[in-house]
Amino acid sequence: MKLRRFTSSGLMQFEQYLDQLKVAPTTPPPNWLLMDDAAAESAADVEVVDQKFATRFDVAEYLDRLLSIAKINTVERDAGLWAWLTLFFFGQVCPVGKNGERSAGEAARYVPLIDLSRRYYRHLLLGPWSMFVSHRDDPERLRGLLTNKLEVATSETFRLFIENPPLFACKAVVSTATRMYYDFGKGTIRRGAGSKEAGGCRRFVDFLQQLDCTFDLQRMTEPQLLSYLPSEFERFKPRQSKLL
Repeated sequence: MKLRRFTSSGLMQFEQYLDQLKVAPTTPPPNWLLMDDAAAESAADVEVVDQKFATRFDVAEYLDRLLSIAKINTVERDAGLWAWLTLFFFGQVCPVGKNGERSAGEAARYVPLIDLSRRYYRHLLLGPWSMFVSHRDDPERLRGLLTNKLEVATSETFRLFIENPPLFACKAVVSTATRMYYDFGKGTIRRGAGSKEAGGCRRFVDFLQQLDCTFDLQRMTEPQLLSYLPSEFERFKPRQSKLL
């Protein structure tokens, strides 16, 4: 199917469906909206492929390739496009549970809040894509932050990074967070990473905010950052670090 975007009418009807889903969770998605000319218009002459994605990283990587070809101006602010893509992949972003019902949660997961910088990332497609684009030079540093399935929002472990733009923009910070708290072998967050106790991710964010008062985090490399970490982080520090 060619890439399209919802018109104002399409957006309204999709939002109505999301509201209905809260009271009637077995209601099937209105897939007919995807090709209805009153509800959706052409966005670009590129094909969107219905495929399965194991993680948020995988969908972000796919969307980056797709939208790079599409060359849409200000695509990050195109709410109609992101809502249309959400319905296209609705079976993955809001799958049917064992009881035949869908648990949708807040509407911001499906229709992006474009003008709210601390909430747009909650959108299940725009969020991971925008993160991927921010670190396109080396997206592997995002593995830990995008390890969840599509229907699962950013893990609580890393949410504090996403909500703090200066920290998230820092290459060394994101790379270090992934290498300390993500198990590449298992593809999961390391045990104890989300803890508020010594060495946990919350403590790491607190430490970074203190360090930022003295040093320029944006100019720091991963080895440098690791060298400043106090002993409480020793159990999570990687044995070897790469130079960014």
